[in-house]
Order: sequence, then C-alpha cells, then structure tokens
Amino acid sequence: DPDFLNIHALQGKWVVNLKKQQSYKDKMDFTAKKHVAICWRGNSEHSRDHWRSIPFSYFLDVINKHPDWMFYSFVFDLSEEEKELFSKIDNLVDASNFISNFSDSAAFLSQLDVCISCDTSLVHLAGNLQVPTSLLLPYREDWRWKAPFSQGRLYPSVKLIV
Repeated sequence: DPDFLNIHALQGKWVVNLKKQQSYKDKMDFTAKKHVAICWRGNSEHSRDHWRSIPFSYFLDVINKHPDWMFYSFVFDLSEEEKELFSKIDNLVDASNFISNFSDSAAFLSQLDVCISCDTSLVHLAGNLQVPTSLLLPYREDWRWKAPFSQGRLYPSVKLIV
C-alpha cells in the first residue's frame, strides 16, 4: 500500500511563483478553447528512453483535429525536422522558447487545461499541480505506474493510457 509514502499529503502543496504565472498567462492565446501541454520525449540519456518516448507524428493527428486548441510542447531538444514542422503548425508553440527551469515549467503548466505526455518529469509535475493529465505508457511501463500505484493512486489527476 503506497499510503506509507504519504504522497497525497504533498499534492497541491507546491508553491508556484505568482509573477511567473502571470507572465505566462499574458503569453497565452485566449481565443483557443483549450490549452494543452504535450511531451513525446524526455531526456535521451535516460536509460528507458527508448521505451517511453513516442514519435511526434502520433501527436500530429490530435493537433490537426483540434485547430481551436493551443498546444504547447514541453520537449526541450527539438530535432531540426520537428522545428521545421512547428513553423507550419499555427496551434503549436515551442514552450522551450520561454521556459528555462522547473519553476518556469510549473508556473506555465499550472495555467494550462490539460497535459498529454509520455513518462517524463512533466507528468509528475502535472500530478503534483493537479493538472488533468493523460499519461501515455509503453507496454513495459515503469514500476511507478504498476499496482498498487496504478490508475490515480499516485496522482489522482493522472489517467494512465497503455
């Protein structure tokens, strides 16, 4: 039973810098119906990166189906091909242009409606900030997402998708 970790006692307790939060709110396009954080890849040096990363092309269908939503990429090492694609998609913003640390990520993420991500630190941050999140897991998921931590036990705002 994960209760001994007292995980839930920590959720919602993170302090987000209000000045940073406001500065990010000022950057957002409020004509968009939804503001969505997306992340398909984390640190390529991570030992399980080949299991957890997702091709960016999988996100393109979702982005194209929702032209009235604004998507913000939380991938910080875009390939040249991805950068070129970004320039052609009006409802996709490279958040790495204005986020430089974890505090910035928390301030900006706290302003968004939802997060869709593979298994990276972004999911843990979103879970702690109680941002509704869809976690896209590989067939061989990390131990943190297996029972007894599965389906919201670790973070109630995170939905696991395998």
